[in-house]
Amino acid sequence: MDQVLRGLHFTYAYIDDVLIASSSEKEHCQHLKQILDRLKEYGVIVNPSKCQLGVLSLQFLGHTVNMDGISPLESRVSAVRDFPLPKSQRKL
Repeated sequence: MDQVLRGLHFTYAYIDDVLIASSSEKEHCQHLKQILDRLKEYGVIVNPSKCQLGVLSLQFLGHTVNMDGISPLESRVSAVRDFPLPKSQRKL
């Protein structure tokens, strides 16, 4: 996938997952067209049921990604945050 998307600096790929970072709806449409043209050129088939298009927030690789940045999913953080504190030096 890295080879297919080479030069498209608004994309982030991990195996077969692709994230498109756009700052506006108009720009997002332009980015989508570029990516779909590139995927067609390389013969890559997209499963529409796995696509999330034009969303303001999404989950990607265990993180929430939105216009404010990237943060870990609450389910990942809670496991560490809620881990019981040691009550003695021995348990530490």
